[in-house]
Amino acid sequence: MNNTPVYKVIELSARNSSIEGAINLAISTASRSLRNLEWYKVISITGNIRDNKPENFQVTLNIGFRLDECMNKQSSINHHVAPKQVILSESPSKEEQKDFIAEGGNSQPLTKPGE
Repeated sequence: MNNTPVYKVIELSARNSSIEGAINLAISTASRSLRNLEWYKVISITGNIRDNKPENFQVTLNIGFRLDECMNKQSSINHHVAPKQVILSESPSKEEQKDFIAEGGNSQPLTKPGE
């Protein structure tokens, strides 16, 4: 069996009063439903201006997570599927959380082995 890891990439977008806050929000929200998060890449930074000052920052990023060995067998079937974008607010609603799980390619949250 090949020990080379296989990764899934999802695209997220989060808004916060700082760039770092938006990145942290996206990663912390993803970590509640996904495991094996390993890297991120900022795709774009946009925002709103109020009174000639930045009001908030919208950061779009890709997050890569390593697939478990049992999922690697299926990855060859789905590897060509483009990542989907999910937009998160500072306090995601239950509906946003459900959408996040669905957009991550799973209809149910991932669980740790043995759960």
